[in-house]
Amino acid sequence: MRNVEVSVTKRYLATGFFIVLILVSSVLIIKKTQAVSTAIQAVDAAKTKGPANAKIQIVQYSDFGCPACRRVEKIINWMFQAYPNQVRFTYRHYPLAMHPNSKIAHQAAECAAMQNQFWNFHDRLYADQENWTKLSDCREKMKQYAKEFGLDENKFSACLADDTVTKRVYDEKAEGEKLKIQATPSFLINGQRFVGLNEFETKGAAMIRNEMGKDPLVPQVRITTDTPAPNPQTVKPGPMVAQPGTGNRPQTVTIPFRIQEAKTATAERIASLKTTVQNTQPSAIVSPPAGSSAPATGDQQASQSKT
Repeated sequence: MRNVEVSVTKRYLATGFFIVLILVSSVLIIKKTQAVSTAIQAVDAAKTKGPANAKIQIVQYSDFGCPACRRVEKIINWMFQAYPNQVRFTYRHYPLAMHPNSKIAHQAAECAAMQNQFWNFHDRLYADQENWTKLSDCREKMKQYAKEFGLDENKFSACLADDTVTKRVYDEKAEGEKLKIQATPSFLINGQRFVGLNEFETKGAAMIRNEMGKDPLVPQVRITTDTPAPNPQTVKPGPMVAQPGTGNRPQTVTIPFRIQEAKTATAERIASLKTTVQNTQPSAIVSPPAGSSAPATGDQQASQSKT
């Protein structure tokens, strides 16, 4: 009888031990999962800027090796100026196979995000795109950028070789593919998809104006020319108020600039030049030098030959 009781007791103890082991393992797994989830959320937050309650929510799927993606950055920066505190922007990885170095660049940017330096790294990649995209292997260049921004170089190097980080980059791309994203740059503006630089610049901008119910606070650019010398004009950021110059000092004129208006202004300028040419008298175009006679026309030559 005692042997039976001892055997049952041992069995209960063994069962209890395994139950405790399972519970402890489950708790550890849950804590690890929560820690990973928290880390991913922190990285996602590092790739987002703008207030959470912004009226305009933009998600961009982009490739650091894509020239059009580099050009669209100017428009995105403009939007933050045009609608201050009303735009929230989130970056999503979408490396394309046609840009071989993009895989490493995106992983490097994700590693920078883990050290809360995503936007600095993001800007550096686009600014230096023509250099790192031409390298046979851009890993050392990525490490150079990391050093420039004061990142922990050992952590960055380890992260650059971490397959879990690679998976996270391509998970974002897969997420975009489920949303029918097939090209870069592509955007979701309040959930509506816009593909390509031109569509974002035109239809996307129009949608944003409609959502806001008003035109943007238009940023200003400054056109500076040296007067009276006919030097080419240069455009640079300027103040909101014109600063007239005198004599040969630079003269500053402040003008508004909006995304669609750049093309419109160019078209209007061309039309204006055509009108000017059409309305210009021939004598104003070709004037013979003083004291000389104008070249004879065909009719005049024929008349002279008869005489």
